[in-house]
Amino acid sequence: MSKAISSTEILNEEDIQVIDYDLGPEEGIADHDQVCVSQANKLLQIGYLEYETAVYGSAYCSRDGEINYYISAKEDTMDKFLCNCYQQNIYPTPAKYFFKRYDLVNDTEEEIKTRFRLETARKLKAAYPPIVFEALQALTANDCANNAFPIMQELTEQLDSCFDLNQLHLFGNLTEMLFRGRLLTKESYILLNQWLAKEYEKISVEPIASGDYRRTYSGFAYKKNDGQIKYFIDAFPYMAKEKQVHFISQGYIVTPILSITYYADSFNNLQKSSRDVFQEEMQKYIGETYIKLMALLRQLPPGVNNDLFLSYYEKIKATGSKQAIETFLYYGYLWNVTF
Repeated sequence: MSKAISSTEILNEEDIQVIDYDLGPEEGIADHDQVCVSQANKLLQIGYLEYETAVYGSAYCSRDGEINYYISAKEDTMDKFLCNCYQQNIYPTPAKYFFKRYDLVNDTEEEIKTRFRLETARKLKAAYPPIVFEALQALTANDCANNAFPIMQELTEQLDSCFDLNQLHLFGNLTEMLFRGRLLTKESYILLNQWLAKEYEKISVEPIASGDYRRTYSGFAYKKNDGQIKYFIDAFPYMAKEKQVHFISQGYIVTPILSITYYADSFNNLQKSSRDVFQEEMQKYIGETYIKLMALLRQLPPGVNNDLFLSYYEKIKATGSKQAIETFLYYGYLWNVTF
């Protein structure tokens, strides 16, 4: 379930009285493991075990000027929301993952979820003062340039009929980055994605049995200001996304995110872990050559008014909000602003 919460919405809470509980297993359960699961569920219900809830949150300013907070329990739903915002020329704050543990003594799971969503919206409200959204709207009011399109066109020629899913995924993620960076127009963004869809159609993938073992890794390469090239890897995609935002805000040259899923029968060499294999794949796909491509794209003219950005940056710095400053710097480096 996803919901946009306005800054004026208020939660009305009701006390739930707990009277009696039976900790025995459900009637008819004889298997020992099932008994344990049944009793654990009952302990969870009465608050003896903590209940954990988690959401992804983002703040944005709607077309009518109201600041809203989009909260979703699903990562892919949040990703779709962000993409939809950019296509409408709305620049939301990068998605952030929030989680908290509660007991269930006085509240139901649904009441806790509702309360936590509003707590998350309040945290976002505290982190992002109105000047942030004023700045984002002012800077993106004009049409963006299309400076990255010739490079992306050349890349499509190199990748045409490559039949490599990893290369195509990277191309799609790079297209998203450049569109958010206002280095591609919406028309070019659509055109590049149409080409990508046709390349995907050329690849026929038959479903295979994955077995019991399945592990997905996500990561990216980055070049620090001192010239060092490093790699970030995590088994949770949202961690890679948050770290990518952080590194971009530091002024590092950062590649798109590469994600690969490994199955039990993916390995011919059992001496190597899936993480080791992924590390090798990263060096193959997003190593020094890809870093050079990102450095070339960084040299393109800025996608917003440079002086106006720096003027707003001073105002946002004055708020003292670390999260607001990082988000504004993230967009600044995406937009190729010169500091």
